[in-house]
Amino acid sequence: MNRRNFFFNLASLAGIMALSSLGGRALAERKRGGAAPAAGATGGTADAVKLVDPKGPAAKAVNYVENKNDIKEAHLKAERQGVAFDKQNCKNCGFYSNPRAKGSAEVGSCTVFSGQVVKSDAWCSTWNKKA
Repeated sequence: MNRRNFFFNLASLAGIMALSSLGGRALAERKRGGAAPAAGATGGTADAVKLVDPKGPAAKAVNYVENKNDIKEAHLKAERQGVAFDKQNCKNCGFYSNPRAKGSAEVGSCTVFSGQVVKSDAWCSTWNKKA
């Protein structure tokens, strides 16, 4: 990983963290207002947990896609930490954990998208090699 990619990923992650803190405030306000908590906020089943919306602002900030073939920008299709782009996905990312089934797809938690799940074969520009 070169210095430019490192700082790009760092800035993207900082933006996501800022956006996710806003989501936490909205959840707290919904709880105070008597509305049901967001899916997954109380440890519900995988089917009750919300998938990340690729068109949402947090997903767009990190170029999140459910299908890597949707990526058009050549600079995003780069090798990262010695791993070819074709081999990068959420399942082998360091931010991905707690894999489980949701319908016919495998999903898991992602620290970048707090309170939501991502598909195991999805990808974003904050991809980080799993230790």
